[in-house]
Amino acid sequence: MVGRFLQGLRSCSVYRPRKLTVIKEHEDDWRTCKVQAALDTTDKKLLDLAQQGLPVTQHPFRHIGSQLGITASEVIERLKALKENGYIRRIGGVFDSKKMGYESTVVAVKVPEETDFYKIAGAVCSHPGVTHCYRRDDELNLWFTLTFRDTGEKQAVLKALVDSDEAMDVFDLPAEQRYKLKVFFQLSDANND
Repeated sequence: MVGRFLQGLRSCSVYRPRKLTVIKEHEDDWRTCKVQAALDTTDKKLLDLAQQGLPVTQHPFRHIGSQLGITASEVIERLKALKENGYIRRIGGVFDSKKMGYESTVVAVKVPEETDFYKIAGAVCSHPGVTHCYRRDDELNLWFTLTFRDTGEKQAVLKALVDSDEAMDVFDLPAEQRYKLKVFFQLSDANND
């Protein structure tokens, strides 16, 4: 039992690149997550625009639609379909937590083999300050980023893990230098689309 730490907590979504697994309450067969529909020219252009961010306007989907020659409703429907078909994993804000008064750290945990890994991971992932929650095929098998307002909040989460009935080793790995990468995958062919 992980005790009070697990009570009332929910799990996060699943994604498995290479040897990493984002944790979910129940491990799904990630191999079945396939792209199911072909992209047309408008979808490719929409994905290009979406990667650059939604415009901060009263009607962002209308603005995007005007660039693509479609309605705001069609933009929304296409984005929903792209998400359902696996082209989009998440649509949401990206905030500079440091500017908002938060700090963050990477945490690595050694969850014992005899433990219900997904129960522990589900509880960890459900904490509102946890992002990027992965299972790794290594001795330190649970990795996550923890965002917090003050050291006391961080220590409470780490202490809950250490003090759980599962006797886990927990490593706090604060960043020494911050890197922010902007990745863009151009899908449309500017010359032909």
